[in-house]
Amino acid sequence: MPPKKSGHDKLIRQLKVVSDRVNKGIISTLIENNLGPSTNDNVYKAHTVLKLAYLNYYMGIFLPIAHMYFDKIVFIDAFGGSGIVKIENSNYSVLGSTLMAATANVNGKSFDLVISIDKDKDKSDLLKSRVQALGIKNTYIENGDTNDIIKDIAVKYKLDKNTGAIFFIDPEGMEANLIQFMPLFESVQAVDLIINATWGIQRMHGRIQKNVNEADVKRMQRMIPDYTPGDNPDEKLLHFFEDTLAKPIGDAVDIHDIGKKVAYSLILRTTRTKTNSEWTKAMEPFGHYIDTLDDKSALNFLHEIFGRQEHFNV
Repeated sequence: MPPKKSGHDKLIRQLKVVSDRVNKGIISTLIENNLGPSTNDNVYKAHTVLKLAYLNYYMGIFLPIAHMYFDKIVFIDAFGGSGIVKIENSNYSVLGSTLMAATANVNGKSFDLVISIDKDKDKSDLLKSRVQALGIKNTYIENGDTNDIIKDIAVKYKLDKNTGAIFFIDPEGMEANLIQFMPLFESVQAVDLIINATWGIQRMHGRIQKNVNEADVKRMQRMIPDYTPGDNPDEKLLHFFEDTLAKPIGDAVDIHDIGKKVAYSLILRTTRTKTNSEWTKAMEPFGHYIDTLDDKSALNFLHEIFGRQEHFNV
């Protein structure tokens, strides 16, 4: 039996996919078509690649298993962006979540359908052009507010109980109104949820603790249904996942800025399998390793991947 891969080795393997260093030539192809990194792409700190690595690792676990049980396998990106992310204080560019999903292939298993939603028309149009240039046929781009669009997605794309899906919710400064997502969860029972839930929640909770304001409470209730002042937001969100969405299984991973300051947390929630197997337990060792890293170490990993050389200048 081969030795188990270390957290470092697992992360390097995922980051090679995130940074397009696995001979797929995605970003190179886009550059050849004048669709490479641009001013319309988001610029994020290096710790963003840890989030993307975690997502890609989960895709690798999800795809082979989902194809055993469901007729249609779907990835839904609630805040999809333009398909490429530029890394702050560097010349590095990496794949965004939608392009990662659209080009994912695990032992011949891939997503049948990728749906990306974004409110920014320039980003949506750029992603659409990139998808077309890459010859990707399984990806559809929706332009508009996720909170308005998501309730109709199941009907529009014929997603039902025979669909297995990953729903990636990474608001990056916008609000995710979880109540609006209920039609999707009711139509597609097997939806695994990865959500960056704490970007605005803890900040808003702190404001409410200092001064209860009706507008702030209403905003909080959009992010955490049934929230009332005095509630613990983490416990309330957990209750929503377990009781309302019937997703009792999962993990939470902190993504750290420089100095181990928590930038945000990724929450993974899924349903229990028919055999009562908590197969997402396979995510925990990798998630715990990511928990030990921060923005500085993430940038060092990118240096290791790229060889500290200038990447695609824009």
